[in-house]
Amino acid sequence: PSSSILAFASGAPVRSIHFHGLKDPNRYSTVTIPGKGTVKPILERDRDAIRALEPEGSLNSFPQIFLSPEELQEGRRYLDQIGAKGPFLGLGLGASRPTKIWPMAQFAEISKKWHQATQGSVVGVIGSGEDTIWRDFLENLEPALHPHAHLIQDLEIRILASILGNFAAFCGNDSGPRHLAAAVGCPTVTLFGPEDPFEWHPYPLEQHPYLFVPDLSCRRDAPQGFHPWCGIPVCEIEKHRCMTQIEVEPVFKEIRRVAGL
Repeated sequence: PSSSILAFASGAPVRSIHFHGLKDPNRYSTVTIPGKGTVKPILERDRDAIRALEPEGSLNSFPQIFLSPEELQEGRRYLDQIGAKGPFLGLGLGASRPTKIWPMAQFAEISKKWHQATQGSVVGVIGSGEDTIWRDFLENLEPALHPHAHLIQDLEIRILASILGNFAAFCGNDSGPRHLAAAVGCPTVTLFGPEDPFEWHPYPLEQHPYLFVPDLSCRRDAPQGFHPWCGIPVCEIEKHRCMTQIEVEPVFKEIRRVAGL
């Protein structure tokens, strides 16, 4: 609602306003949003707002961030300054709510396997207020591996993109940084738990595979006709099995594959 009101208040004579939910009204759009009411990934619903402005054209590519050689070098210098050694594996440790977070013990095991296979570093990516996640990760990581684990937090988006552009691969929860990694061309491996990948993962699986435990009866928050999902912030009854049942070995196998190891 806030975005649509701001768009209306701008006085722009042509307005195509994003709708987040499948059944959200168009509100103050002056054009018809194509595909309205169709079950599709949310990124496709985002792109429908752009398609509405170019009815004769098409929008077939996924969002991209184009980095100059100088920006990529700046990202590499940042990694050098924090002491990271390549090849780099990015770890998206945080998420919008705890139930979307893979256990830190599993991330720590991935880190160990990465260093053993490549002698490279892992770089954790977290946001504001997620310091406890990093501490939890380090507590689960063998002390001998601490020098090979590095943290980046609260960076300006373009600088973060320049760093992600230097990663061999990015493994993380369903959250913003992995979308950013995909936009700069970094291969990703995404860990889905309470929410169905259909909604949030329209990317080609050859370069951007995901891990997901299907057919769990506890995912029951979606309206009829939608792919099932769960919206609870903390899981107690089911013991967070949507994430804990994702095993380390298949995750690392996909990391090795997309990183070309």
